[in-house]
Amino acid sequence: MFLRLDVGDIISVVEGDYEIKNIMPDGKLLLLKQFGHDSLFMTQSELLKRYADRLLKIVRREDRRRVRIDTFRKTTARDPNIDPDPQARIRQLLLIEYDKSPVALSDKSLNAFIRNFDLPKDLDDANYRPSAGTLRRDIRNRIENGLRPISIMGYRSSRSAPLRMSQETVTLLFKCVYWFYEKRERTVAGAYDRLKRLIDILNLRARRYGRYSGRNCPSHETVRTWIRQCENYDLLKKKYGEKAARWRYRGSSSARDAKRPLDIVMIDATTLDAFIIVANDGRSVLGRPTLVAAIDVCTRMILAIFITFEPPSIYAVMNCIKGVLTPKEGIIAQKFPDLRKQFTAFGCPVLFILDNGLENVGASLQDALRDCGVDVEWAPVKTPEFKVYIERFFGTLNTSLLHKLPGGVPAPPKELREQDIDPRKQACMTIDHLEKLVGREVIPVPHDACVRKPNVLTWPGEYVEAAVDRATQRGDVIIAVHSHPGGFYEFSYADDESDKVLMCALRHGTDQIAGSAIMIPDGALRARLYHDDHTATPVDLVMEIGPDLRCWWNEGATPNGPQRPPMAFTGAMRGWLSRLSVCVIGVSGTGSIVAEQLTRLGIGEIILIDFDKLEERNLNRILNSTVAEIGLDKVEMFAGAIRRYRPDCGVVPVTQSVATREAVLAACASDVLFSCVDTGEGRHIADRLSSFFAMPLFDVGVAIPTEPTADGGRRISEVYGRVDYVYPGGSSLMDRGVYDGALLEAEYLARVAPQAHAQKVADGYLRGVHEEAPGVITLNMRAASACVIEFLARVFPFRQFPNEARARAIFMLAEADEDVFAERQFAAGNRFPIAYGPTEPLLGLPDLGVKRRVA
Repeated sequence: MFLRLDVGDIISVVEGDYEIKNIMPDGKLLLLKQFGHDSLFMTQSELLKRYADRLLKIVRREDRRRVRIDTFRKTTARDPNIDPDPQARIRQLLLIEYDKSPVALSDKSLNAFIRNFDLPKDLDDANYRPSAGTLRRDIRNRIENGLRPISIMGYRSSRSAPLRMSQETVTLLFKCVYWFYEKRERTVAGAYDRLKRLIDILNLRARRYGRYSGRNCPSHETVRTWIRQCENYDLLKKKYGEKAARWRYRGSSSARDAKRPLDIVMIDATTLDAFIIVANDGRSVLGRPTLVAAIDVCTRMILAIFITFEPPSIYAVMNCIKGVLTPKEGIIAQKFPDLRKQFTAFGCPVLFILDNGLENVGASLQDALRDCGVDVEWAPVKTPEFKVYIERFFGTLNTSLLHKLPGGVPAPPKELREQDIDPRKQACMTIDHLEKLVGREVIPVPHDACVRKPNVLTWPGEYVEAAVDRATQRGDVIIAVHSHPGGFYEFSYADDESDKVLMCALRHGTDQIAGSAIMIPDGALRARLYHDDHTATPVDLVMEIGPDLRCWWNEGATPNGPQRPPMAFTGAMRGWLSRLSVCVIGVSGTGSIVAEQLTRLGIGEIILIDFDKLEERNLNRILNSTVAEIGLDKVEMFAGAIRRYRPDCGVVPVTQSVATREAVLAACASDVLFSCVDTGEGRHIADRLSSFFAMPLFDVGVAIPTEPTADGGRRISEVYGRVDYVYPGGSSLMDRGVYDGALLEAEYLARVAPQAHAQKVADGYLRGVHEEAPGVITLNMRAASACVIEFLARVFPFRQFPNEARARAIFMLAEADEDVFAERQFAAGNRFPIAYGPTEPLLGLPDLGVKRRVA
């Protein structure tokens, strides 16, 4: 067996993926683990043996030049002057004869035509006659009568490689498109002739002056396609008039409105952005399902849903209409037994609004609805605002639910292919699971159940009881949120009167404080809490934690709206940061630099957590440390330094491990977490803190892996720095592979049972705990600065691209490169519950629970 290997190829084994970094003179391979620091040697004989036993996989390094040449060869049409295929020549002669004396396109006529045609002797020896279907397809697809070149008769393995037009040709093409739309009498053929004349003139001028004339005129079909794709309201108005343009593009200026339930019901279908698997084996992927939904315009309630794997059809639409007309007490009780309120949304509507799909315009559907006494209306073409309620429901369902689940499709296929993401491999949701998820999402509080008047706001009692029941199980606090569509960013008199009744009921039902909040159209929230004395206390800060960190402060807010965040890197940013509290876990190499930068930027309060004491070997990388302070707690030393140059900053030193109850309770009091630890246990606690207390988390790490050299020494293979941003509901550090269960077990055994740990490592049950090389201060400063800038970019956005595309950043100083990973490239495992707060045991870990005295 012989394998061709080269530097850069990837060897995939059970332990992970390794890249070939070097091939030694004796034939040994030096392998370096991707996204890690482990390196190993492997002989060629060992590699061949494991490859023969199918214990490893080899992925070739991509040679872009070779791939491009191979693709061009596969997809380029045959040269008509070089060895024409006899079969292509026979098909061409049959088409030429057909152009002269055409016959009917039936199988009988074409077979007789092919059988009676006399071929030349050299082609008759090929013993080939095409079938009637092949000839019929050639007649329809091989250009026009009289234009049958041999170059288009041969079969191609793929689509022809597109020719990239020059910028000058594109500019001329756009000018011809605008020329076509200027006057009504101009045709596509006229636009093509005009473009061809312009390109011929430019090529002639270039040849006269001795320059290269390489401009090629696009085909007639290309010009026609560009004209159709560039069509818009303004161009259509210029060519055919305002009436035709308005009829084509504008349609209805707003969505339909209804005064009573079941007056108007909208039905539409969409392909969901998620892949579904077969329930019985959990491996076969069925595909992306189609959801057909019906929504009542007056109450905005979902009356029926139907999920199918077929394209939109009359069958799916009629099943959805059947769901609208059918009572749902039994269905809801069977699928959602924990819902106490009966779902009574059903009945015969007055009007259905459908789109213009073929499944909705047939006579059978109209006859069926007419028999039920229901009118039907079709929405204008390309007017999604006419069906705004159901279109918004589809968008919210995809972006807020399905995109965050394993198997979701959060981006177009082209972007997924570029980022090497395959949602099919992550699919784990069955059709029953999807129906339950969608069913729970489409049972909101109906609008007609709430009484909203200019001076009165009343909440429906049955939904308040359901909220109290759910909050009592976990001891949650209930906050009632309602909107102010007009943008009034203040609690009104009607809100005060409504809260007097609602807050009293919530406090008595949950034995907890209760709160209310208002939301304006741009998403800004303002909240207040009620205590036993019936007085409301404003919430100082409401934070939306996602790819961006949006902060709405009560201080500085006016009835017109909240105070907007200032521009980054300005003096006003310092005043904004002075209101925030941050927690830095680990005050050593990178942690001291992160804390130093945050403090000097103006952070109002900083919580420092570290159990270690300052040693002499720490002086080369911990800021503010001196020889006189050796032996002191790191956090106490650093807190003293902060108080000397920032006396207005609140400093809370915690001389405990982050894996203690005291440290967790101190950390949860902050607004933002910074993890600067070098252990899996520390990152695991930070992961849980971020999820349980709904806090944003920034994790930073550095590493300097080394590798052996041929002369028996060692050298630096790479210098890494990594920054991860984690928020509740997204992927965790464990999901991203920063640590795993084996690392946590190894660290635990190394701490409590060193001998047992050493034995397991020797036996191969555990890998050794990796000890990172001490990061020099220059590397630590680079990584810490990247971490703090990541924090500033999400509170004060200044990037020219979405922050969602930068969930992880890894810089490599040896290669002078940086890799960036988007949030959608990681699969969220939903490992930890969100916003459970200080429920016992703390963070769900028995070791952090309240210690009880045993008699």
